[in-house]
Order: sequence, then structure tokens, then C-alpha cells
Amino acid sequence: MPRPWTIRTPTVEDAAALGRMQNQGWKQAYQHFLPAWYYGPEREAQRIQKWTELLSQGLAAGEKLRIAEDPAGAVVGFSHYGPAHSEEDPCPMELHSIYVLASHHGTGLADQLLEQTLGSGPAFLEMFKDNTRAQRYYLRHGFRVIDGEWDVGQWRNDDAARGIKVIRMMREGKKDAHA
Repeated sequence: MPRPWTIRTPTVEDAAALGRMQNQGWKQAYQHFLPAWYYGPEREAQRIQKWTELLSQGLAAGEKLRIAEDPAGAVVGFSHYGPAHSEEDPCPMELHSIYVLASHHGTGLADQLLEQTLGSGPAFLEMFKDNTRAQRYYLRHGFRVIDGEWDVGQWRNDDAARGIKVIRMMREGKKDAHA
């Protein structure tokens, strides 16, 4: 059965749609535990600006970004993978983000996005501890929790986020079935 989406590498012209979709994805995924300003109009504008800058400059070596569009051309998901931000990170490669709008949960879209960005390679990620749906997803894809949790509010000195916990997960990389 053909999938009702197209997955491709975005261009700078996709930055606004990507930023709006990411903001909507944040609201759908986190509104039960994050303050509304995390996905409000100011944050949406910041996300659009971030994607505009990244797509204008081009991706770094090893970095992969894919968007998924529905048949009408609306961005309904994306995945971003690339080098870690710090040498202290537990793995040199990080799954920076993967979001699929709730209307596409359970369709296999997230699996395809993950495959096109991460493939069978190793990676770590940081995620909100209270995002249990995502935790189950990553566990099914070979990730495991690798260290303790920390408080976002203390880490970012943000009173509005105090009490929100973040965890790290890591995947060593899948073994080749033919090896």
C-alpha cells in the first residue's frame, strides 16, 4: 500500500513550514506538562528563524534532515540527525529531533524518517522523561536509557521549567543481519 506522504531533504523555502510543524508537534506532544510559552507564537518564530538559518547555511558533514509532506504538500513530520554538540556527549552522533504530527501517529511515518536519517547507526538523544509515548518508540528501535535524569529548569536556569525532567537514551547501532 503506498504511503500518503513524501519524504525528502528540505530547502530553505521549507523553513517556515518546518518551524510551524515543529511548533505544532511540540504542542501536541508536550502540552500536558510544558508551559504554553514553549510552543507559543514567539517560540514558533524562533523555530522558523532557526530552520531558515540552518537551511541557508547548509547542513554540516554527517548531518541529515528529512521532512515528510502529505499529498497536499503540508509538512507533517521531520527528523534531524548529526554530530553531537559536545565531546562530553555519550556518542559522537545525536538524534537531534524527530516529530510527527498526531494525525500521523501509528502510520509508520516516524519509522521511515528514523531510517532515512539514522539508519542502523549509533546515536544518543535527550528527551523529556514524561514523554512516555516517545520512550516506548525509542525502546522498540534499540535505544536504552543510559544515565540519570536532570531538571530542565535547573539546567537552563528557567523557573517555568523547574520539575520537568530530561533523560538520555542511546543506541549502539544495529548489527548487520548479513554479517
